[in-house]
Amino acid sequence: MKLLLILIPLIVINYSHTVESVLENAVGIAQDDLNYIYHVNDDDPVVLNEKPTIEVVFVLDATGSMTDLIEGAKRKIWDIANKIMTGDPVPEVKIGLVVYRDRGDEFVVKQYDLTDDIDAIYNKLIAVQAQGGGDFQEDVNMALAYAVDSISWSDDGSTLKMIFLVGDADPHMDYNDERHYPDICKQAISQDIIINALRCGSNSNTEQVWQEIAHLAEGYYTTIDYSASADIPTPYDDEISSLSSELYGTVLVYGSDLERTETTAMLEVNEEAAGYSKTTTADRAVNAAMRAHGGTITTNDLLGGIIGGEIDLDDIEEDELPDELKDLTPEQRQVYVDSLIEEREQISNRITELSKLRVQYIEENTEDTDESFDAFVIEILKNEADRINVRYED
Repeated sequence: MKLLLILIPLIVINYSHTVESVLENAVGIAQDDLNYIYHVNDDDPVVLNEKPTIEVVFVLDATGSMTDLIEGAKRKIWDIANKIMTGDPVPEVKIGLVVYRDRGDEFVVKQYDLTDDIDAIYNKLIAVQAQGGGDFQEDVNMALAYAVDSISWSDDGSTLKMIFLVGDADPHMDYNDERHYPDICKQAISQDIIINALRCGSNSNTEQVWQEIAHLAEGYYTTIDYSASADIPTPYDDEISSLSSELYGTVLVYGSDLERTETTAMLEVNEEAAGYSKTTTADRAVNAAMRAHGGTITTNDLLGGIIGGEIDLDDIEEDELPDELKDLTPEQRQVYVDSLIEEREQISNRITELSKLRVQYIEENTEDTDESFDAFVIEILKNEADRINVRYED
């Protein structure tokens, strides 16, 4: 497929990353697979604090035509997070979610704030069902406004802040009681938020608007498949899946009664949902292992807080202790926790070993071309990470 450059009349685009250089750095995406892609107005890399952060908010059209995309996002959210975390230096990763439909549907916009707990955002994502729509155009403007205005974006210079707008229908511009995307994009840039526009389908109106959004908000534009990349089963998935249950079994949930109940319920739902696919279960386990090395696996994870130096076991109130510790003496609690920390380390180390073999197997059995949602998200993120001096291997 021939690569086409986007030329917008009367607009001068400043390319500091040419299409050719982007393609040279791409992993798993051949030049012929890119329908359209451009990037505009790169700034010089910023001065870093100690640990860089990457904040990503997905703005997803959740109408009926987007069923395959939504289901694919559910399968690939863990893999996306894992690949972001392979950067050097390893960045802190936070993910948020905005899903939208249109007026007259069950809802117009639902927003879930940035969090470093991927289990928490996965729990919200698996509840999303693609339904509604009808007159083709959707309330894209309101969704973008929520993503820029209502998300708790960081304001420090070591954070890469990115929105991925994914949809197949252009916005209602006849809704005069809300802000429209040109104004929203201007605000995004003032807050150092990049908006990337990924179009599904072939509608020309959507193409034009998505290109303009990417231009105004200094992001990338491309056309993608509705589906995510195919799952590639590996010989290591069964053992990793088994270890996943063991690793999450080391989570001691602390906090108020409500916090413990909600976190426990969330983990149970997530394990069941991920369990429908060994690939997703393996991706989730790998993410947990990566997080376990530095601290918490999930929200209200006592062991993670202790490992990360954020919590002292002796400072936890009796009524906020995990159920497993409440009937033990302080000395017994410490022995129990120390033993569990050692067990967590052994399990996470084994998952990490298997993950390296799994990645190698997947790379050897992956097609060279990929126009999927997750493939483009990863490549855009890797290219933009230069802004905060995070590097990725080719």
